[in-house]
Amino acid sequence: MDMEDCFDKYNRLRSTAHDFVHAAEAYGRIIISEMCLPDAEKTIQPKALGGIAGGQKYVVQDILFKFAVDFEGLYGGDAFAMKAAGHDFAGLMAYLSAIEMQPSPTRILHVPLMALLDFRGYRLVAICLLPIGRDSICYGSFDAGQTVHHEYAACNAAMKEVGQQLNLRGHRSPNSDELIYAPIDIEAHRGRDGKFYVLDFARYMPPQPPSGKWGGTLYELLRPELVRQSPVPLSPDAFSSFGHPDDAKAFRQDIRNVFETLKKAEPGGVIFDYAALLSSSEKNESEINESSKLSDPEVALALQGVLVRELHSRGINLRFLGLLRSFCTAPGIRLYLLQQSLARLWKRELQHLWRDTMRSERS
Repeated sequence: MDMEDCFDKYNRLRSTAHDFVHAAEAYGRIIISEMCLPDAEKTIQPKALGGIAGGQKYVVQDILFKFAVDFEGLYGGDAFAMKAAGHDFAGLMAYLSAIEMQPSPTRILHVPLMALLDFRGYRLVAICLLPIGRDSICYGSFDAGQTVHHEYAACNAAMKEVGQQLNLRGHRSPNSDELIYAPIDIEAHRGRDGKFYVLDFARYMPPQPPSGKWGGTLYELLRPELVRQSPVPLSPDAFSSFGHPDDAKAFRQDIRNVFETLKKAEPGGVIFDYAALLSSSEKNESEINESSKLSDPEVALALQGVLVRELHSRGINLRFLGLLRSFCTAPGIRLYLLQQSLARLWKRELQHLWRDTMRSERS
């Protein structure tokens, strides 16, 4: 393919993606606006498509919408169901990047178009419909691990290669000795067009050791950058019921070891070392002090983006901002980290207020 063909292909893909996002936003706003209405009064009716972790589902104009609300009590609240939906999108992007790194002859996996829509305190995941059905699954499981598929050698090999790039351990399920290099509930399908499509990425990374939060293993995932740093591959199902019980002890210990390295309060700890780096940088503290005056919101926003990228590149989740602050000694940086933590807290509270307001309008 020459450069002109590549440029034309890129323009067509960009146009398709733009149209998809535009349609997803338009229909998504309607779905969220009518969320509290009885189903019979909704402009777009929910569909019974199976599964509960993805929330209520809608189909309109060949777009599947998954409502990220905790209506089955899996997550301990809508805010955490929204986090899980965010992981679905992040997982797709991680798999897409890994697929692009495969050699052309073995680059046989495809992912759907996907968009996230946040509106009035709610979140929707929009996915383009694929030429697949319940009988087309060939890798993973759609019935909570009761049946684990691995029908096509080429797909199995491609999924193994992607899993190894992400440093995911091949593991068994209680009902199969075949190794799956992904969470058991991921799905790869052989479509009616003969192509292999991968979807359901919400648990694409291993979770941190259980924190005691209800459903925490569904949304408190490790950063992919941290997983890649692990000296041994990690199993996404180490703390789930989908893993083989004979493997659980060793696989869980591997994750605990990585998590302890992340939070260790001494040199060698990932968060501790980054806090020391921030605290020792006079330039960083000077920039933080300037932005904390809020005299230039654009500077503050840019600095926030730098902080997020730096944290993520080291495998540090944003939920550990408080721990990072506790390790920092520079007053300006401690102030800025406090501001960022409060901003995240207020965002979550505002989303909660939006949802309460919509529910109260119905009653």
